[in-house]
Amino acid sequence: MNKKITVILSLMFLFISSSVFAETIVLKSGRTVEAKILKKTDNSIKVDVEGIPITYYLNEVESIDGNRINIASSAKDSSSDNKSLSQSQNENPKAKAFFENGTKYFEQANYTEAIKEFTKAVEINPDNARIYVSIGMSYAGLGQTQLAIGNIQKARELLRRQGDYLGVDAMDESLAHLVSQKKEISIEGNISDYAKVIEADPQNGYAYVMRGRLYKKNGNFDNAISDYTKAIDINPKNVFAYNGRGLTYEEKGLYDQAILDFTKAIEISPIYSTAYGNRAYAYVLKGNLEQAIPDYNKLIEMKPTDSDVYIGRAYTYYLMKRYDKAWDDVHRAESLGYNNPTFINELKKASGRDK
Repeated sequence: MNKKITVILSLMFLFISSSVFAETIVLKSGRTVEAKILKKTDNSIKVDVEGIPITYYLNEVESIDGNRINIASSAKDSSSDNKSLSQSQNENPKAKAFFENGTKYFEQANYTEAIKEFTKAVEINPDNARIYVSIGMSYAGLGQTQLAIGNIQKARELLRRQGDYLGVDAMDESLAHLVSQKKEISIEGNISDYAKVIEADPQNGYAYVMRGRLYKKNGNFDNAISDYTKAIDINPKNVFAYNGRGLTYEEKGLYDQAILDFTKAIEISPIYSTAYGNRAYAYVLKGNLEQAIPDYNKLIEMKPTDSDVYIGRAYTYYLMKRYDKAWDDVHRAESLGYNNPTFINELKKASGRDK
């Protein structure tokens, strides 16, 4: 993953139903209802719509989760349907708990633990595309592209079988990014996309984070900060929201606030390397060069083969006029493939040496 991560597969993740364990009920009137089925009889279903139980007669229903309703056969199939429903009701609470745990780990950038929890969820609920998407997102966060691709392909096949062609299109776009770039997945959408998601699900922290990124990219920093803050209100342990808000404060020259947000992200998830790099750079911008060095040291421990990290520390040493240490880091970076004559020439002039 690159240093400033865009939320991985986020828009595609949002396209899939925000209620992981709800059924999609299409009525003959054309209306679509996302709800959990509480009870099913030979001629009706009782569903939970945002905490309100509602009964629909089957002659009103076109399909449930893509399966067309055949009233004539419903009595014959009711035994197996009820068995399946009963199993789903017994299994879903456990799957939901594992999924929620995985989401918490993911938002802390603890992708390894997230994968463990999502895997437990998918073992219970193997027909849920969104869980496979979450596993793919987590593998992408670890830079394990091939495993990410495999899970997105599983999600795509499930969505194809379920007739969710919008989801299939989103999977195809995600796979194209993964296969062609092999580094970073960035499906940004636009501000109106996320506004629609937020309108439908006001507690969707991912949507606020992604819209905040777009506001920041467009230079609308105040709106970006507002969205990141809302995401933090929804989940005070969302490291992506703290990191994004920190970057936005940095753009406004508010380095103290930026450093506080990067620090909070690190406190929540000490393995979140991006926040160390961003805090180090914020210290440099503020002129606190000595404080930047420990963050670069930690980042090098975490990413010892990343030439850019060595150059970040080299540049800081250059500003501190500690040229010998700057050259040591440049040499390490060069051994890892770094080649930027502009900085090296500046270092040559300042240090009075060629290498």
